[in-house]
Amino acid sequence: MCLNNSLLSSIIISFLIISSCTNINNDQDSVLQDSIGQKEIIKDTIPEKLPIHLQKKVNKIDAFFQNKFNHKVFNGNILFAENDKVLIKKCYGYSHLRKKTPLHLSSIFQLASVSKPLTATAILLLYDRGELDLEDDIKKYFPDFPYENITIH
Repeated sequence: MCLNNSLLSSIIISFLIISSCTNINNDQDSVLQDSIGQKEIIKDTIPEKLPIHLQKKVNKIDAFFQNKFNHKVFNGNILFAENDKVLIKKCYGYSHLRKKTPLHLSSIFQLASVSKPLTATAILLLYDRGELDLEDDIKKYFPDFPYENITIH
């Protein structure tokens, strides 16, 4: 199976976001604070000016997740990107179901353990293509990573 980098990235990001649908801040709206302490709720983002073929793709993605939310089988945030361009990032549902507190793009989630095999698979696909080495220092890809001497392996 051959996946290009942007598709692989989209799959990984989408899965990580979708698989983490339990908010750890259940008692408060998720907000960002700017440098002067002003709180700002982040709005869902769907780029306005996309080529028609990408807009059709975005509409299908949005309709799919909206349908899942309407049928009470999905509650979470999504992000889909292609060729380093975000196509859609949007929230469906609530951070606190009983209080009907809506999710925001800045909502904090716990990652489910099911993301680990997907991440490992993606890493091994990149290794198989020669795009990374398992002995590479993680700082090669994440320069701001706070720990020393950590490899991909």
